[in-house]
Amino acid sequence: MRPQRIELEGFGAFRELTVVDFDDLELFALVGPTGSGKSTLIDALCFALYGVVPRYDDHRLVGPVVSLGANQARVRVTFELGGSQYVVARVVRLAADGRATTREARLERLDGDRWTTLAGTATELDSKVPLLLGLGFTDFTRCVVLPQGDFARFLHDKPQARRDLLVRLMNAEVYREVAQRAKAREAEAEAARSAATAQLGRLPQHDHDALVAATALDASALAALQAVLDAQPQLAEIEVGIAQGRHALDVATAMVAALAAARMPPTAVALGEHVERAAMAMAAAVEEGERREAAAAASEAAHAALGPAAPLHDLVAARGRLTAVQVEAGTAAAEAAEAVSAERAAVEALAGAEAIEAAAAQSEAATHLHHRAAVLARDLVVGQPCPVCEQVVSVLPAPPADDPVEVVDSRLREAREAVVIVRRAVTAAAERRATTEATASRLINERVGLVSRLAGAPTIDEAQRELGRHDEVLATARAARAAATAARGTVSAAEAAHRAATARLGAASASFHAQRDSLVSLSPPAPTPDLVTSWRRLGEWAGARAGVAEQGRLDAVHHLEACRAQGEAVVAGVRSLCEAAGGAVPTRATIGDLQRLAVERRLVTGEAVAAIERARSDATSLLATERDAADRRDVAKLLAQQLSGRNFENWLVGGALADLVALASLSLRDLSSGRFGLAATEGGDVQVIDHANADERRSVKTLSGGETFQASLALALALSDRLAGAAAGGTARLDALFLDEGFGTLDAESLDTVASTIEAIGTSGRMVGIVTHVRELAERVPVRFEVTRGVHSATVRRVTP
Repeated sequence: MRPQRIELEGFGAFRELTVVDFDDLELFALVGPTGSGKSTLIDALCFALYGVVPRYDDHRLVGPVVSLGANQARVRVTFELGGSQYVVARVVRLAADGRATTREARLERLDGDRWTTLAGTATELDSKVPLLLGLGFTDFTRCVVLPQGDFARFLHDKPQARRDLLVRLMNAEVYREVAQRAKAREAEAEAARSAATAQLGRLPQHDHDALVAATALDASALAALQAVLDAQPQLAEIEVGIAQGRHALDVATAMVAALAAARMPPTAVALGEHVERAAMAMAAAVEEGERREAAAAASEAAHAALGPAAPLHDLVAARGRLTAVQVEAGTAAAEAAEAVSAERAAVEALAGAEAIEAAAAQSEAATHLHHRAAVLARDLVVGQPCPVCEQVVSVLPAPPADDPVEVVDSRLREAREAVVIVRRAVTAAAERRATTEATASRLINERVGLVSRLAGAPTIDEAQRELGRHDEVLATARAARAAATAARGTVSAAEAAHRAATARLGAASASFHAQRDSLVSLSPPAPTPDLVTSWRRLGEWAGARAGVAEQGRLDAVHHLEACRAQGEAVVAGVRSLCEAAGGAVPTRATIGDLQRLAVERRLVTGEAVAAIERARSDATSLLATERDAADRRDVAKLLAQQLSGRNFENWLVGGALADLVALASLSLRDLSSGRFGLAATEGGDVQVIDHANADERRSVKTLSGGETFQASLALALALSDRLAGAAAGGTARLDALFLDEGFGTLDAESLDTVASTIEAIGTSGRMVGIVTHVRELAERVPVRFEVTRGVHSATVRRVTP
């Protein structure tokens, strides 16, 4: 992982947007006075990747990163990893209650000319970054970013913690997985071996004797099946003989029955007479029907000659309406005259009511005036001036003699209500007058029209006499038509009776011919024109032939019994062979049943032989499977034993630690001017070698502060230099190193050695960034970023000497 650019706003000392560009840098320094915000840039890098600030004891704590007075902090880091460019960003927001949340977070990768989102939430980002970098937060702060206070952690770690770190960095857990998979394969192979053994135990008997016995039984079944097949042609011939015998018996039986049935029916004599009587009745009915039809046609022609009756009915109705209209017109004229009188009376009443209303209004005005003067007079005093006219009052006026105000007001209201009522009466009288006048006018017009229409027309009596004549002729025509219809029914009944008699005679003739046709093979006598004579001759002939037919039927019965006996003997022989093949055979089994049983028995015996042969083949295969599974189980078991108990892992990590400590020892020799070196113990601990004291080995905890820094820096440089190559599959890509430590504890000589070492590492293709306030060290670095704390926000300025 190689950072290229950091953008932060509202984060710690950097309240305003600040951008720091590391692209194309190998070695640089972040310099500035204490508290200026140098370490905040390292915090921003860690927070963007892991959501954790290294300097906070509580890794869940994020609120303090928000600048004072701001409500959110935003960090965006661009970095390169494995030839690809990534951007990671997080935003912290403060709620009104002071709680901080990191809900906005994302990780993107540049694919060609577009960005692909790999994580869109803080949760997704927290799980994606460790997999992408191959380092968790704790390992990242030990190998890539060494913050203040944690610089010597790897040096002072317990052996187990140091060992776990190397296991993760080298991805040595894969060997644990290999061991687990080997155990799983051992279990699978053992299960396969056990299954093969169990299947061998479940196989049916498959030795040589069982095969011989099954083969013999199969041969018997095959012989029985062959016997069935051989018997089928013979049985087919016997079946043909049986079929022929049945046919001969059926023919002889039918012939005997036909001869016995050749008798004249008792009704044959009366059938001819009945047909003749039915023909005579049908002819008489037809003649009567024709006469009735002619009478009906004449009556209907007479009625048609009279013409339609509708005009006469209209004339009678018009005469009646004229009489009614004349009466209604007189009544309407009287009602109109009465309505006109009522309207005049209502108008006169309205004039009177309006006069009463006007008088009441005048009386009301005068009364109100008198009473107002009386009210004023109550305050007058003789000898005092009047408040209205200012004249001296000599005599008090008398009280008014008018009616009280309430009385005259009541009269006025009553008069006005009376006017309203009379006006309504006038309106109603006018409407009634208009209605009655319109009715009278309509009736007069209708009377004039009827008189004009009936001028010269027959009288009502003449029209009614003509209508009576129409009714008489119509009644006569209808009666004649009903008689003709009844006659047609009689004809239909007579025809039906004749057809029925003819059909019975035809049925009797058909029965005769059917009886004779059934005996045609015996040359019966020829029919005659007379049905009775034909029946009698046929009956006499049939009686003479009955004995010969019965003898033929008996001969057919004997032949059929002989064929059946021969077939039963053949079937019995086949049944014995089927019984010899094993199994029960039904007593009344037919040849078809025996064939089905023989086929089934042959299938069973053949399958038994095949099953034994398959079992012998399966046994051979299962034995091979059992041996193969046992071999695979033993191999997997040996591999699991070699990788179990962390033996291989301890050996692998031990070698890596020894190589790491050896490399760090060389760096420490240079840093300490040859005084100190490092060595790894068999228990995984790290000791210091004091070359100035006879190569004495002692705990790293005995080193002074400056010496501890030198040893920690040596280990950090070795981690950065070696572990990227040692990590399995390149999981941990340590392409950058950030040192945030107090270099001010070093003397001038050690500081010069540290600077030279850092310069050498900075030209090795790995990015190295140091955080320091030591000017002498910063000036040895080709590029430095000077961090200054302003009034509102810290700023960063790039300086290239």
